[in-house]
Amino acid sequence: MPAQVAPRGHAIECRITSEDPRNGFLPATGRIEYLRVPAGPGVRWDGGVEAGDDVGLSYDPLLAKLIVWGETRAEALKRMRRALDELMIVGLPTSQPFHQLVLSEPTFVSGKYDIGYMERTGDALVHAPFPNDVIETAAVAAAMASMSSDRPRAPFLRMVAVPVRAHGCSGAKGRAPCARFD
Repeated sequence: MPAQVAPRGHAIECRITSEDPRNGFLPATGRIEYLRVPAGPGVRWDGGVEAGDDVGLSYDPLLAKLIVWGETRAEALKRMRRALDELMIVGLPTSQPFHQLVLSEPTFVSGKYDIGYMERTGDALVHAPFPNDVIETAAVAAAMASMSSDRPRAPFLRMVAVPVRAHGCSGAKGRAPCARFD
């Protein structure tokens, strides 16, 4: 008889979809112009897309599952925030910024939520303003994708509007800047 399995640690999964949270989570289409996948201890990216892929309406909008594990809930939350900050998807709206907002919402962070959580907080999260660093990072990512692509530069403005977030892009002491233009 197998030994009893004892729970250990905490895992969090964010389903990264090509859905527009600001438009009722309607599926979004477009080309993935740039993709940077998070990595590190306790982080798993389980996806099937890459830069250059066209995302249409013929299939489920799931792009990937981003999964983290930590010894404690606090560690798992910290890892997921970092992983979402590192993730960069340029070219179409995704559920990523919504996950970032949920992971900062006090009730969720406290772990004292129930099945009615989304009904009570969902609208406020969907309509919360994006921080300036999210917008600035989107602009840098869009510029990088535009510069490295053989495609016409016209999609640049559309890509800038896609909210993404990256950690460490400030060129702060001890960190390299995310983009270098020579």
